[in-house]
Amino acid sequence: MMLVSKANKLSRYDLVEATVIIDSALRLSKTSKNDTLRARVLWGKGRIENYRGSYKSSLEYALRARKLFHSHNHTEGLSASFLLMGHNYSALGKYEKSHADYVQALHLARKINAKKTIAEAYNGLGNDAYDKGDYETALNYYNQSKTYFIQLKAYLNIADINNNIANIYSEEKMYSKAKTAYREALKTYISQKNETSQLYIYYNLAEVFRKEELYDSSLYFLDLCLDLSLKSGSFSDIRITYNGLKETHEKMGDFRKALYFSELSHAYEDSIITSENDQYIAQLEVEYQKKIDQRTIANQSRKLDAQTRQTYAAFIAMGILVILLILFFLYNRRIRTLNRKLAITNQKVRLKNSQIDKALHEREVLLKEVHHRVKNSLQIISSLLNLQELQLTDPNAIKALQESKLRIQSIALMHQNLYQQDADLGKVNIQSYLRDILELQQKAFSSPEKMVNCIFKVIPSELDIDRSVPLGLIASEVINNAFKHAFTSIEQPQLIVRTTNDHRQFVLEVIDNGPGLESTTTEKGNSLGLEIVEALTLQLEGHFVLESRNEGTVFRLEFPI
Repeated sequence: MMLVSKANKLSRYDLVEATVIIDSALRLSKTSKNDTLRARVLWGKGRIENYRGSYKSSLEYALRARKLFHSHNHTEGLSASFLLMGHNYSALGKYEKSHADYVQALHLARKINAKKTIAEAYNGLGNDAYDKGDYETALNYYNQSKTYFIQLKAYLNIADINNNIANIYSEEKMYSKAKTAYREALKTYISQKNETSQLYIYYNLAEVFRKEELYDSSLYFLDLCLDLSLKSGSFSDIRITYNGLKETHEKMGDFRKALYFSELSHAYEDSIITSENDQYIAQLEVEYQKKIDQRTIANQSRKLDAQTRQTYAAFIAMGILVILLILFFLYNRRIRTLNRKLAITNQKVRLKNSQIDKALHEREVLLKEVHHRVKNSLQIISSLLNLQELQLTDPNAIKALQESKLRIQSIALMHQNLYQQDADLGKVNIQSYLRDILELQQKAFSSPEKMVNCIFKVIPSELDIDRSVPLGLIASEVINNAFKHAFTSIEQPQLIVRTTNDHRQFVLEVIDNGPGLESTTTEKGNSLGLEIVEALTLQLEGHFVLESRNEGTVFRLEFPI
């Protein structure tokens, strides 16, 4: 484990030395019977291969590590393996597979509150979204990753995330925000004395200033970049800096200097290829010499140990045989006793499990029957209100009865949803519940002459009964109000019902394209329906906003889950 940890620390600075160390650990682990240790070494090797750009090789090691971790239900190792696989699939451009692995890593890491893995998985999802040009989604993932890194006080990682966020702002031409985020990252890199990352920030700032046509500022940061790259001696960084100088001078119209820096960039590109070849050959020579030395030492050790082993082998074998016979006798007697006790215990457990299963089944049947009877009772009340409505002539009284029926039917739909589902009876399928409410209202108010185009964008989610009933009644009131008042003079009426859920806040939005309200905010207490919405919102410990826009009215409800 010490070798794996040392290799991982070196991997960001010296890949050649890190590869030698992890290969040594890999050879030693082959004789180990500790599967978890072997899995960690395989994972470490896969991570080094990923840093080297050998993504397919890294993927093979990650899969082997995942298999061993899975056989021992090692959640931490499994989440790390899925994370590494996600990195490799992302680098190979297989974003569907990388997304699935990142999500699986998140799921496992949340079980054990592995904040670092959670943060890195969100960062990986952000990188995928960025590569696909979905900057809004990428920004959301980066911010979630940043939240966890802040909790971990992982300042370098926070700086990396700020750099990623700045890249998005740069792509979106939000240059002021981009420069602010780059400078935040730069402060951390300077305080941590991470000159490699400083160099990349200088280059990114120079690129932003070049896009803004602030060429003097661009050249200033490229000069800083060149100083650091020359100091580090990295041919790759020097080449990138010269290339940036070439592009800036091209934009300035100074083609003589642009040509000069272009020639320098190509010269260092040739040097990089030569240097990489020299390093690879040197690495092969070192590894070859190490193998020769190890074989020579092993041969000498075998010769020296052979005579000693032969001398003591017989005595040790006889002593071990006697000890094994005694231990076998004692062990066999102990096993027989334990087996008898285990058989009795298993019988008791099976009986108890049978009783528990029976009780759970009876409880489930009883709960379904209760929800069924409640739904039927509410249906009877609704039917009684129908009969009462036939006896009335006052339009206001009829309207009040109809609204009461819709409220009762909304609650009845929730109980119907509960007794019809096979899942947890304490949870309500919100997607199905709100769809039933919308269809109920649409059936009550639509006519062949004027059909309302209803757009349903409710995500699959579940809430407990205490939150589902107020949510359903609020939705029913708002949809009812839209059908009654929003579409009186609209040729193509449209109603949108949608929700979002980030596992902390649940948001319901109902949007119509009617004429809107008289003001952008509503005065509370001006109708029974609004009073009901206010009371139920307080019950949910949430808040709502009712806004009038040019294209219609928007109702937005937010409450904590």
